[in-house]
Amino acid sequence: MPNGLSDLRQIVALGHRLLTAADEESIAGLCLDAIRKSSPSPSAAFVTDRCSRVDGAEWDAAALGTLRDAVIETRQETECRLGELLVLVSPLVARGQVIGAVAAVPSGDPERPRLLLAAIAQHASCYLDLHRSMAAAESRLIAVDRLASVGTLAAGIGHEIANPLASAMLNNSGLAMRLARADLPAGVLADSQRLLDENEEALDRIRSLIADLRTYVRKDDAPPVSLDVRAVIESALRLSRGQLRDLDVSRHLQPVGAVVGSPARLGQVLLNLFVNAAQALRGVPDAKIEVRTEHLGDEIIVTVADNGPGIAPEHLPRIFEVYFTTKEHGQGTGLGLAIARDIVIRHGGRLEVQSEPGCGAAFRVILPAHHPERATLAQGSRAPVSPAVRPARRQHSDADQRPAESGDKPCLLVVDDDVSVLRSLVRRLEAEFDVIPTRSGQEAERALAERSVDVLLCDINLPGENGFDLAARLCASDPRLTRRAVYMTGGTLNDQVRRALAEDPQRVISKPFNLPALVKLLKGIAASS
Repeated sequence: MPNGLSDLRQIVALGHRLLTAADEESIAGLCLDAIRKSSPSPSAAFVTDRCSRVDGAEWDAAALGTLRDAVIETRQETECRLGELLVLVSPLVARGQVIGAVAAVPSGDPERPRLLLAAIAQHASCYLDLHRSMAAAESRLIAVDRLASVGTLAAGIGHEIANPLASAMLNNSGLAMRLARADLPAGVLADSQRLLDENEEALDRIRSLIADLRTYVRKDDAPPVSLDVRAVIESALRLSRGQLRDLDVSRHLQPVGAVVGSPARLGQVLLNLFVNAAQALRGVPDAKIEVRTEHLGDEIIVTVADNGPGIAPEHLPRIFEVYFTTKEHGQGTGLGLAIARDIVIRHGGRLEVQSEPGCGAAFRVILPAHHPERATLAQGSRAPVSPAVRPARRQHSDADQRPAESGDKPCLLVVDDDVSVLRSLVRRLEAEFDVIPTRSGQEAERALAERSVDVLLCDINLPGENGFDLAARLCASDPRLTRRAVYMTGGTLNDQVRRALAEDPQRVISKPFNLPALVKLLKGIAASS
């Protein structure tokens, strides 16, 4: 501690004044003022990676850089010479890292100025650490808010895509059936069938992306589940397909058992690692990304490695800092890896990086293993989909192509406000059902008042109300429908949907759906007592 009561008073007074500091510039000014009052000095300086202030003699950029380099190397009080001047230097530390230095040129015996400088540096470090921690917390809150907004937008887009996609898939399937019954030359029929199959493959890719998107934008209020990390990896790879298109991506996904967590949040981590790797590989010949899984002891490790330029040694300690990025302006926010690390930590794991310049980089997501005997392995990372209507490759049977006799058809009431989906459903289901199409709750109520209905197929997201409330009103008029209602969703996953899934997962289906499975489900309900 500094000698003398006056020195102690000066240090205590500095602590009080630092409480009012609004930023690092203010902290620097208060510290230089304390040096000037406590120990006469011809010159002093305060420099961090974000600001620099000098008092007295001029300090050029090279001199300030020398001061910072001196304490970064030693991490303790030291002294150095700038020309003929002896300079005392003390490190400034924030969030565990040396971020700068406070320095003074002593006049006379350097011992007392050295102790004073060390005390001032310790005070300043405490407040620098506080300011940066608060700024980091604020940045995270802003990032979370922005991500929530993006998630809401993405969920809305996914819902809007689901309806026209369901219509396109139904029409594609219906066209295939009509072509099969048409009297066409064999060559024309084969070419047409090939084109339809290619259409279905493309539509199925879109369907898979929508299912993955629903998973990634899902809220964190759902409880953690036991899941296979390989399914999460494949989902993230599908979503990053555009970024990885021209790269050699090799998978070494060994069976590693289960982990417990959120498939959406872990998928977000892996998606970020894939995109970062792809961006690092721009312009690299023979660019490669390798994804590996391994089970070591009680840990499951996912490694994402690339053969890019690697990360500079001076950047490695800061790679997970909020807003730190080595990307060009406009190419990165500096938030991805910071958020990814926080997600992994919340899952009880850790995120590590290994890199050498010119030798690429490898990120390791290390998670605690969840033993199968303690929980049931979750089925992948997709949003809940009814097993009966899980999308599958089209297979047409003779029953699909033969219209049922009119008198044998059960009556199906369909409620959907999307005209294209409604029209496609009618066209594809009229061979098996006497279909009553309606676009609103009012139309559905009028239809039910006129005739008896065997099955209700109702969209959840209707203008002004939801499908569950409408079904409750319809069931009040006809109690038989209580166990004869099937709900369609384009992505909505609220509490009512979750309860319905928990009670009977067969009764909630996701758009787009597989037609033969849907017909089988509806016919089974219609035939039930």
